[in-house]
This record gives sequence, structure tokens and C-alpha cells, in this order.
Amino acid sequence: MTGETAGLDFGLKTFLTVSDGTEVISPEFFKRDSKAIAKANRSVSGKQPGSGNHAKASTHLARLHRDVVRKRNDWQWIEDLNLKGMKALASGPSKVALRKWP
Repeated sequence: MTGETAGLDFGLKTFLTVSDGTEVISPEFFKRDSKAIAKANRSVSGKQPGSGNHAKASTHLARLHRDVVRKRNDWQWIEDLNLKGMKALASGPSKVALRKWP
């Protein structure tokens, strides 16, 4: 592609669309991992505070949250967007809220 210009568009339905039509699908880490986080949270709440099992379950839950944060940071992009206006759209304010915005 030497000497050619490419246009890039970051969006909600697709993470990235290149001017040649190539699309990169938006990863939805929290949506996919929320079931595991909910299960780990229930596990922590069922353990006796101060016990070894509670500590292990808490560590597991913290690791799940850390992994989601790291995944989101890997897909962070910077763009000047009107986030309030995007959240007001009927197409899904939760999708806007779950994206990693600087």
C-alpha cells in the first residue's frame, strides 16, 4: 500500500472499518465475561469472611476483573466523539458505555 491513502472509521457495531471495506468486529469483553464474574461474586458471598476459601475466591474474582480491564485497555482508542449524544441514541447506550473511552 505504498503511496496510497486509507480511511479508518471507529464505530460501535464494528471496532474498525477500513476504506477498502475490511471490518474488525468490536470485542465485548465485559458482556462475555460478566457471567464468570457474577459466578465468582456469588462464590465469594457464600464463603465465611476471614477464611482461606474466602480469600481464594476473592483473589479469583479480582483476577477476573483485572483480566477484563486489561482486555479493554488493549482495545482502547482515542477519538473526539460526542459521548452524551451517542448514549442518547436508541441503538444501545450500553454499547457506548462498555467501550473503553479515554
